[in-house]
Amino acid sequence: MSMVMMMAVMVVAVMMVVMMMVAMMVISCFYGAFMMVMMLMVMMVAMMIVMVVAMMMVVVMMSMVVVMMMSCFFCAFMVALVLLAMTIVGGSHDDRDGGDHDVHGGDDDVLLLLSVYGDDVRDGDGGHDDHDGGGRDVHDDDALYPFHYRDWQMRNDI
Repeated sequence: MSMVMMMAVMVVAVMMVVMMMVAMMVISCFYGAFMMVMMLMVMMVAMMIVMVVAMMMVVVMMSMVVVMMMSCFFCAFMVALVLLAMTIVGGSHDDRDGGDHDVHGGDDDVLLLLSVYGDDVRDGDGGHDDHDGGGRDVHDDDALYPFHYRDWQMRNDI
């Protein structure tokens, strides 16, 4: 019974190490960090040492190590999820302050693929942003003209 238990614990431990490798690879893929890969190698060596030590312990100690490994994997997985969420969501906010530039490539003209002129990557003129995904920003001096005369004139020139 003890031998079967030890084999099961070893299989679970190997699975946890593999899953932690995958989680760390996900993190290093998103952030391309050399240190993440090095940390992965250190984790692998540490897990191998833990497995060797665990094989010499009693079943109770083994189960404690497995629980620790599972919690480590869970933490790494949650970190990967949080970083992924930050990557997706964190880049989609607009400062909407009429100055500097918008920090996302969403519904304003940072997306050059949607831009008509390609010269309005930022609205850093202290004016307002039209948030239309392309074209020119509505600058302060545009407000002097009806229907934003300068935009209308440029579009007609094209």
